[in-house]
Parts: sequence; C-alpha cells; structure tokens
Amino acid sequence: MMGIAGTRMDWASVIFGAFLGVAGTFGALALALYPVMKRTFLLWISARTAAFIVMAVMLFPVDLATGALAVATRVDIGEMGVAIGVGCTGPLLAAYIEPELHLPRLRFWL
Repeated sequence: MMGIAGTRMDWASVIFGAFLGVAGTFGALALALYPVMKRTFLLWISARTAAFIVMAVMLFPVDLATGALAVATRVDIGEMGVAIGVGCTGPLLAAYIEPELHLPRLRFWL
C-alpha cells in the first residue's frame, strides 16, 4: 500500500492509526456527552484517553520531523502519559460508582 509521497505503509502504521482514531473518537464522545449528562467520570475518561494517546504517539517507533524531539525526551513524555493515564483510573472508578451504593471507604481509596 503506497502512502504519502510514495512511501510504503506497513500494517503497524495502519493499526496505530486505527488505534488513534478509535481512542480519539472515544475521548471526544465522552467530552461531548459531559454537558448533557453532567457526570464527572466522563471528564476522567477523556483525560485518561488523552494521556494514552500521548503515550502511544511518543512511544510508537516512528520517525518524527527532523529536530522534533530526542529519543530520550520522547520516552520520558511517553512514560508521563502512562503515569497520568494510570493515575486517572482511580478517580474515574470513584466517580463511576453510584452514590446510592453507599461505599464511602472504597470511593476514598480509589
């Protein structure tokens, strides 16, 4: 399959693009639903999705524009994306638990 400027595209790039498309759509949909539903877990979903997109872009072995970022800097930014994405998981689950379940201790630890 030929890409832009006659370069060959491989399956890893196609799958990576599909992942970014699906994840971006999922995060954008959560943000779009927030004004209607007013549920904070949607904001946590969007933040978590954005962090994982940053992680994927920085850690995917693709050549960026010349002089963009050093490899070590990309790895550091990718690791921060992983940490932020994982860090958003607890508050996401705490916000997702319905208040009627009366689980204050679990909500606190999340």
